[in-house]
Amino acid sequence: MSKIGKKSSKLQQIGPVCPIESLGAVSPWAIVALVAVGLDVLKISGCFPVKAVRVVAVYIGGLLWLDRKQTATRIQGWLGGLSHDKLTRLLANEHWHASAVMRGLIRLIQQIGARGCLIIDDTLLPRPRSKKVQGAYWDFDHSLRRNIFGYRLVLILWSAGCWRIPVAFSLWHKAGVRPKYRTKNDIARTLLRWVVAQGIKPEYVTFDNWYASKKNMKLIKQELGLDWVTRLKSNCRLNYQGRKLQARTIGRRLRRGARRYQFKDLDVSARGSVVRIGELGACGFVVVKDDLDGIGPAVYYLLSSHPCLSTREIVRRYKTRWAIEVFFEQLKQYAGGVAHQGRLQVSMEHHMVFSMLALALIDWLRRGTTLTVAETKQLLQRVVLFRTKDGKMSLGRLQPAPAECLESIDEAKAVMRKQFNQLTPLKIRKKLCA
Repeated sequence: MSKIGKKSSKLQQIGPVCPIESLGAVSPWAIVALVAVGLDVLKISGCFPVKAVRVVAVYIGGLLWLDRKQTATRIQGWLGGLSHDKLTRLLANEHWHASAVMRGLIRLIQQIGARGCLIIDDTLLPRPRSKKVQGAYWDFDHSLRRNIFGYRLVLILWSAGCWRIPVAFSLWHKAGVRPKYRTKNDIARTLLRWVVAQGIKPEYVTFDNWYASKKNMKLIKQELGLDWVTRLKSNCRLNYQGRKLQARTIGRRLRRGARRYQFKDLDVSARGSVVRIGELGACGFVVVKDDLDGIGPAVYYLLSSHPCLSTREIVRRYKTRWAIEVFFEQLKQYAGGVAHQGRLQVSMEHHMVFSMLALALIDWLRRGTTLTVAETKQLLQRVVLFRTKDGKMSLGRLQPAPAECLESIDEAKAVMRKQFNQLTPLKIRKKLCA
């Protein structure tokens, strides 16, 4: 253990874990051990080859330990223990596949027992300053409102309470790259069929207006036997009171003809009715005025496959879709979702698996608490592993220095001058020009 994390351990000895003279080498490998424990508890370790399990724990631990640029080089430099080549070979390893990990997560969902819901959406993972990368293309980013170079990821997320577990994902490719072109809706239907075939039976499926095609609605309701709730475009035409009208027209009539329901717990005002749409038959229609997606107060139009569902329940179900937007944001910000720098598509897919597992482990740890994802990651970064001089291994926690430490700054300066050169490759010069 004294050789693990040699460079970083020297730096960590300065932290107020316990008196320096009682410590051996301090290492940040506590987070790696915690990841290994989490993979065992969640029963995900069996999804990887036996020889790769420890390397997986190191890679995921590095994603959680570092705040940015979670590359194999920086993970090896900060955590140590493994070579850079072992981490890169893990990403390009063809002896395991992302679908095996997704099956493991699906078994975890079945053990949890909650029905939950499935959410369909996609996101763009930027790869700036890259030119030739498998699976990455120029595409429009709606958040930045401009074209950027990156990967388009289509994801199906299972959500229930504090649990957010990815169950299937795939990269989208532009026309002409693959023998058969598949749109994002085609990919979503394929993934959804696969997820249901694995035994997932959610309470409902929800998605935004990009996936509100008749093919998707028909597949979910008639072939898979599931309910769905979606948001409609304002110009979508529906049969209402014997006439075919646009959603915005139906919404104006509903809001003008009767008093809107005020749902204080959902922070919306809404009004619902029943419409008909082609082969799908009767559906529940709701017009909502709300800051539904965090953009600002606006009018939205929701559609449900269940015509007898209450207005409140339709709005509540669609608002659960926001979990995938938060998941994408946290995946990029806290789990290194955009840190991959390889050129192979398989390495990118494996990196995404590890990023998603890192976020799932954070959700597992903070379950039953009021901690946010950021606070949980900060706590994990402060836990260190050390071995005392008598050979016993123990855990310590780094914490901010109290205000009283400022009064002993002169004593700390004397300690710095004596011991800093022994702890780090850096040197405190006695003279400026030395």
